[in-house]
Amino acid sequence: MRRSLMIAGGGVALVRLAGMAAGFTLTVTLARVLGPAGVGGYGYIVMLLALAAVPVNNGWATILLRAVSRASSNRGNWGEVAGLMRWGVPLALAITATFILVPGLLFLGPWGQGLLGYTAIALLSCVLFFDQLSGLRLAVLRGLNYPVWGQIPEMLIRPLLILGVFLVLTAFHPEEATLFDAFVALVVASGLTTVIGGTILWRKSPTALNTAKSETRMRVWGGSALMLAGNAGLVVLNAQIDFLMLGVLATPEDLGHYRVAMQIALLSGFAYTALNMIAMQRFAYFFASDGQDDLQKSATFLAQLAFGCTLPLPLLFWFWGEPILIALFGLGFEAALQPLIFLLGLQVVNAGAGFAHSILIMAHRENLVLPTTLVAALLNAFLCVVLVPLYGSQGAAISSLISLSLWNLTLVLMTYKLVCINTSIFRIERY
Repeated sequence: MRRSLMIAGGGVALVRLAGMAAGFTLTVTLARVLGPAGVGGYGYIVMLLALAAVPVNNGWATILLRAVSRASSNRGNWGEVAGLMRWGVPLALAITATFILVPGLLFLGPWGQGLLGYTAIALLSCVLFFDQLSGLRLAVLRGLNYPVWGQIPEMLIRPLLILGVFLVLTAFHPEEATLFDAFVALVVASGLTTVIGGTILWRKSPTALNTAKSETRMRVWGGSALMLAGNAGLVVLNAQIDFLMLGVLATPEDLGHYRVAMQIALLSGFAYTALNMIAMQRFAYFFASDGQDDLQKSATFLAQLAFGCTLPLPLLFWFWGEPILIALFGLGFEAALQPLIFLLGLQVVNAGAGFAHSILIMAHRENLVLPTTLVAALLNAFLCVVLVPLYGSQGAAISSLISLSLWNLTLVLMTYKLVCINTSIFRIERY
């Protein structure tokens, strides 16, 4: 079992590492071409798009992942999977239409450029729709145990396409490059990635799924999706609320510095994020097959693997952070070091706590996770209001470290009590 986990986890980790390297290169390019305010504005828009996609990507897609895992283990049927895929597209269209009708969300940008204009709104709406289709496709491939193929389009191909298109656009007017060029690159890359991902899904789908007659259980699906989306939305908001509050309470330059710190912190946590893609499918499979002992061994092993892979980058930036930041992004970006240290500390805590949230979701305990996540999000927002005016971007990072660390600890204890699984790196098992 460990061998299979290492192979699957290693494949996904390599794809995500390559993708994060491409995304990091994109951030460096945006920072050098658009400056701190520009890279902060781009990150702010990407964050809003991620929040808007939560109902499909983290609600409906999670139900789809469960259904595919059950069908793969012969405890479910492919008709349910076909129905979920069918109704996922109209849901994505409805959310995209809502996004277009409520463009005020796009005008919260702290970079001081005013209204984005209807052309930019149309481009970003297309990005949102493509992202939701990709979320549905990824859920199916994860459930079919093709996590590497599921990750390649979004994690690797998309950032490379964004970078390539952006460089081509700015080559014609390097002195007048704007955020709009970045948005054009984003929509082109998202559309091409959706086509590539759809082709992969078509090639990997089993015959039973392709020939299945779709079933509709809207009442059951709707309630579960709403609960999952609410929980996941709070998780995403809790992870991004520091960035959101910083955009409201601080300067555009602070936002740009924090965006750089967040990207580096994501590199540190790449193994945790990659292994979570494996973990959710494996946990769903073990719950479906009543494999409690295998579930505990997998949870401990995956947490220890993620923890070991998270440590090197925090140590590197602790000793040589400032010269690295100046060499990569240029003078002025050394201000990102202070929030970066706290964000790297948060990645270490995340990895040490393991995958409690994923186990609770796969165990259908999302209704118990929701209040905990809400409290953590409110605490994060309160701490940001207090600390950001005093310490700027460093205050936002401290707020995230405190609130998310407490949230992780609470979920570990809940999993230990409710599911009898210890998700942390420590071998403390309950029978």
